Amino acid sequence: MTRALVAAAIAFVAALPAPVRAQGPPVRIGIGDQKTEMFTDPRFEELGLRLARLTVSWDALESDWQREQLDEWLFAARRAHVEPLITFSHSRLPGQRRVLPTPGRFAYEFALFRHRYPWVKTFAAWNEACRYSVSSQPSAEIPRCPPGSTALQ
Repeated sequence: MTRALVAAAIAFVAALPAPVRAQGPPVRIGIGDQKTEMFTDPRFEELGLRLARLTVSWDALESDWQREQLDEWLFAARRAHVEPLITFSHSRLPGQRRVLPTPGRFAYEFALFRHRYPWVKTFAAWNEACRYSVSSQPSAEIPRCPPGSTALQ
């Protein structure tokens, strides 16, 4: 009886389809954290992650305090040999939270960012661009974003 079960198990496993190999680039795993302390935390170091996301105001370089925070985070990431993934989001300036930049203004701010941090190579155009549930996002009412959508179409 045992031989029959072993033979049946072997036959079953042999009949399974071969594993499918993923097409395209490999999946990269990272972490999202706005605090610079993460880079020197032993728990983070043990993970061995080399990709971290930072959400940045689209106009962050227009204020000294945001520029200082950005410098601190990006230079800490660089020292830790962690590649930043930058996602842009709403303004943090008083009265500007729900103001979307024009394409020209966004291009200008992006050029300033690239000039200041030329080693940063990975970007997302906008953090949660179509999140209707996040009504604080200035892009929440864009007509081409269907309710419940989490990405631009």
